[in-house]
Amino acid sequence: MPTKKDWTVWADTINPEEMPTLEQKKWAAEFVMSRPPSIEVRVKDVYGNQMIYPVCDAAKVFAAIAGTKTLTQQTLLLIKQLGYDINIAPQSIC
Repeated sequence: MPTKKDWTVWADTINPEEMPTLEQKKWAAEFVMSRPPSIEVRVKDVYGNQMIYPVCDAAKVFAAIAGTKTLTQQTLLLIKQLGYDINIAPQSIC
């Protein structure tokens, strides 16, 4: 079962310019399935658009699988269909 250290090593192999390889996707799926069924995201306003950024490791894996740096509404709906709860991290004022 993948550990937090394994995740760090795996995350360093991802090039955001390219789609993850099949091996990376399989590893990510195993990592995500070993985690509790919830993810944490942060919503930020970027030039008038609400962008949803992954906060926890599992959310980052879902973004990597989707081939994006942020999570779209469609991706969040699919994550919810997998049985995950989506927790929104509190906004910092500074």
